[in-house]
Amino acid sequence: WRIGGAVPSHNSNSNEASIAELDDGTLAMSFRVQSPTGAAAHCRHFALSADGGETWGAPFTAEDCAVLDPVCQGAILHVRGLGVLTSGPDSSRTREAMSVQRAAHADATGLRGWQLVARLSHGPAAYSDLALLPLPSVAQGIAIGVLYELGSFGGG
Repeated sequence: WRIGGAVPSHNSNSNEASIAELDDGTLAMSFRVQSPTGAAAHCRHFALSADGGETWGAPFTAEDCAVLDPVCQGAILHVRGLGVLTSGPDSSRTREAMSVQRAAHADATGLRGWQLVARLSHGPAAYSDLALLPLPSVAQGIAIGVLYELGSFGGG
């Protein structure tokens, strides 16, 4: 393991990144912007790398700001055959409405076709992570685990 390249950005306040590897080997990074400004101020930001993280493309947001971000950590997970999942508060300004969203199309050209998969809570919620869980050999399908903060203690 070693440090890769930096995401080119007009805003140096991006942090709390999470990375997933896509089917074609592309790395997809999801990150928050600490001091958001402009039209994409409260949208989740992403960047792609086709060379194992040595270099990164320009940051972008989901079409029509389909993935919101109230300046909060979030997770990204690629599931073969399903696409890319993200977890985080589905709100532009407050840490609430923990949700999982899915990009049906995910490759070196981008993350597209976003849709809400699950609303896990309606009240205060913040940091989260995603994991692909093992199923018993007799079960079919997939199971996704979501670990997240729930409630309003300390965060916002």
